[in-house]
Formats: sequence, structure tokens, C-alpha cells
Amino acid sequence: MPFQEIYYQFVEGIKNTGWLEYIAVFAGIASVYFSRIENILVYPVGLVNTIIYIYLSFTYHLPGEASVNFYYTVMSIYGWYMWLKKDKRQQKNSSYHVF
Repeated sequence: MPFQEIYYQFVEGIKNTGWLEYIAVFAGIASVYFSRIENILVYPVGLVNTIIYIYLSFTYHLPGEASVNFYYTVMSIYGWYMWLKKDKRQQKNSSYHVF
């Protein structure tokens, strides 16, 4: 396959990508960044990504892909809950003074 044909297919793919897919991709990249810097925003931004991909997967008749993203959605909710729970425990522990 010549380079020109590959480039043409790439450009056509970009042209045919919807705005919802761009939002999901951006949210996914942002989620990885927030994960890397250990910021709680990893969870809500990740939820945006996975929920959009669930919708897109069902729209394009990809139930396997939708189920994987559903799992990631559930794990993001659980992770967010555990992160908040951890913060509350740390706040309680930081208020004790040992003399």
C-alpha cells in the first residue's frame, strides 16, 4: 500500500470522525494525564470518556466494546468513591496529635 493511499485514508478518517468521538478521545487523554499526576479528576473525566464510548459502541453495534467500557465506568465510580473515602480517613488521622 503506497504512502499516498495510507495518507488519504487517514485524512478521510479524520473528516468522518464526529464531534462526540473527539470529545471522548480528548477526555481519555486527559484522564491518562490526571492519572499520571495522581489527581482525583481522573475519575469524572474518565467517566465522560467511557460513557461516550458506551453510547458510540451501541450506536455502531459493538456490544463487546460497550461492555468493556461499562466495566471501566463501574470501576471509575468505585475508584472515585474509594479515593474520597481515603481522603476522609487521612483527614481524621491528621487531626490526632501524639505527645
